[in-house]
Amino acid sequence: MALDKKIRSLKRVVPSPAELQQERERIWLGISQVDWNAKVKCPDPKWLTQPIIEKITKKLWPHIKPGISRNRLFNQVVIGSFVGPYPDPKSIAEITNDLASTTKKLHKILGRLDFPPNYVFRISRGSVETWNIFVECLERATEITYEKPPKNEKPIQRSCVISAYDLITKYTIEVPAKTRGGLFYAVAGLIYQINNPAADDGNDDKLKAACDRFLDLVRDRGYEGAVRNRDRW
Repeated sequence: MALDKKIRSLKRVVPSPAELQQERERIWLGISQVDWNAKVKCPDPKWLTQPIIEKITKKLWPHIKPGISRNRLFNQVVIGSFVGPYPDPKSIAEITNDLASTTKKLHKILGRLDFPPNYVFRISRGSVETWNIFVECLERATEITYEKPPKNEKPIQRSCVISAYDLITKYTIEVPAKTRGGLFYAVAGLIYQINNPAADDGNDDKLKAACDRFLDLVRDRGYEGAVRNRDRW
């Protein structure tokens, strides 16, 4: 069947068990050879962000958990300070609406009493299990919803806030709190500088609001529930 070449293939390549085991062994070998007490290089080839990385490390160091070296803390700050780009919320909303409406129509068609049985065979290649999996996936797709982020909060701000929260809770004895000028706001602000160096001073209040909202989510939904909220983008 001829497909529109402008649309990417929907198939996923599944490696063989032998290939998966080989890759697993390669990853574990690499991890075992890492010296966490030796500094890693920042992803920025010009090291333009290193002063900010050093500043974050300096702020966290007085509160460090026992047994963690300064170089290891620096490495974790490097890993946690660079957040990935997120799609535009408007695009996500459009995709979600299209997905929900299309899958509901398809589900309704498949459920018609006069739906030809041979179509079931052709779609599933005669496998009842494959057909049931297909229907279950379709039903899950109809339930996908989208929660728009607050107008004054950008996805990159939320990601920087979560990274700051993770660094503080995993590597220090401090607890992120709504304290003006406190560790949580300071680290989140520095991480935001790395990922959005063109941000103006007006973003300080917006970033503080993003910090406060995330802490409220952690309080109301727990950490896992708060982090999953990031996926809405």
